[in-house]
Amino acid sequence: MKRIDILGIPYEIRHKKEYDWDKDGAMGKADSVKAIITLNSAMPQITENECLLHEITHLISESLSLDLTEAQVSGISIGIFSTLRKNKRLGDYLIGKKDVDIYTCYTADRKWIEMDDIP
Repeated sequence: MKRIDILGIPYEIRHKKEYDWDKDGAMGKADSVKAIITLNSAMPQITENECLLHEITHLISESLSLDLTEAQVSGISIGIFSTLRKNKRLGDYLIGKKDVDIYTCYTADRKWIEMDDIP
């Protein structure tokens, strides 16, 4: 993915390893003026995905004047990311695709399974 639309604005997504990420502990950066999201290219893919959602949440907060704190942005983005990972078809369901069964449950040993995978 090279670009993403956030509230009607196309943002370029860049990956950088050279940036001094450890200086402030950041793994990503969102620049609403330049419409660029920069992510640390040294992260594992799953961490990059979570970081991208975190930066998107920052941009939505800024665009809608929500004034979310860093803790609020982190909590919202981690919660949504975790929910989407556990419910693989939820995104399709939310955007209105028909015939999408989103329901999941877990087994006695607390492993998540899709409803259509239940024996």
